Amino acid sequence: MSSDPLVGGLAEAGFSYLFEGLRYRREERRRWLKTALEWAATGRKESLRRADLRGADLQGVVLQGADLSYTDLRKANLTQANLVGANLSRANLSQGDLLLACLAEANLDGANLKGALLQSADLPQAKLRLTNLSGAHLRLANLREAKLNGADMRKANLESANLDRADMSRWPPQGVTLIGAVDLSRANLRNANLCGANLCGANLSKADLTELDPEGVNLYGANLTQTNLRGAIVTPKQLAQARSLKGAIMPDGTEHD
Repeated sequence: MSSDPLVGGLAEAGFSYLFEGLRYRREERRRWLKTALEWAATGRKESLRRADLRGADLQGVVLQGADLSYTDLRKANLTQANLVGANLSRANLSQGDLLLACLAEANLDGANLKGALLQSADLPQAKLRLTNLSGAHLRLANLREAKLNGADMRKANLESANLDRADMSRWPPQGVTLIGAVDLSRANLRNANLCGANLCGANLSKADLTELDPEGVNLYGANLTQTNLRGAIVTPKQLAQARSLKGAIMPDGTEHD
């Protein structure tokens, strides 16, 4: 049976359109990467807002103060990048590599960092409100005084992270900061604001919760083994929810059996 020439022509046109679109997007990504590298090399203050930098190799790049809001940085290599004060609000950094990246005072509000590697990253005073950090790797990260209100940190690894004076209270007021099943072992949570946060099933073993005021915090099933709760304003009801308090330093300074 002979094929219909009209159908064949339409199929050929469709494939041609598809390949042309793919080629255009590749060219667009190359142009954005060139712009980003020129910005880094010359300090030219050109906006990179909504740039397509998926999978880009930006290792060690200096984009201090850059506007990268709404930018697509999925699976991008930003190892040791200097992003101090950069605007990354609503940017997509999922599965990105930000090992040892410097993000001090950066704006990451509403950004997608799902599954991102942020081990040993420097994020003091960074804004991470309503940010998706689920499954992110933040071991040894510095989050001192960071704003994490309303962030989704489910299944994130924050082992040995510094969260001194970090704000993880719910935001907006009717919302909740989701921290369930997160690894916060050995983390510094001294003076952190966890008002209304959900720490259900969290691993807080050997964490420092000195003088913490966990008002309304859900500790159901949390692991508080050898956790330092000295001076913490925590209720007996909250402590009774924990899965383990073995060896914990209680608010009054005594050690739990």
